[in-house]
Amino acid sequence: MIKYELITSIIKDYPHIKVLLILDKYEKEIISEFAKKVNSLEGELDLLIFSDKEMVDLKEDDFTLIHEVELFEKRSPKSKTYEYSFSFSKPCSSERLIKFYQILENSGELIQIFEDGGVDIWEEKDRIQEANFVAVNDTKLDENIIMLSAKKMHGWRSMF
Repeated sequence: MIKYELITSIIKDYPHIKVLLILDKYEKEIISEFAKKVNSLEGELDLLIFSDKEMVDLKEDDFTLIHEVELFEKRSPKSKTYEYSFSFSKPCSSERLIKFYQILENSGELIQIFEDGGVDIWEEKDRIQEANFVAVNDTKLDENIIMLSAKKMHGWRSMF
């Protein structure tokens, strides 16, 4: 069982922080923990959920539900950059990782959480680096959960 407060403790205690949370499906416990942390900092939590399941039991002001098209459309009124992107989703395609790179602020962090054995960690780390993220690390959070973290650094983009 993941202790989500351990994961949300990665978020620095800066006011008005912007966090993107990516899920395959509605998960109340994860959303509530992230909303509590981000709202305590008077920040913004945006959710990208890859299912049509209805959102229930959470106050609308705890988060903003966004769609992938809005997220990556630079002219969208909802277009913004984030300090953190947390993903509890299946691995992203290389194209989607590049898009996440583009919406993170310089020195922004990409955090991906996977069940151990469900993903080839070395392959995923290579894909993250190919999308120009640096300092890619894997951390075992418990016996079944692995976290990959990476940074977007200004001026470190691969030229090849």
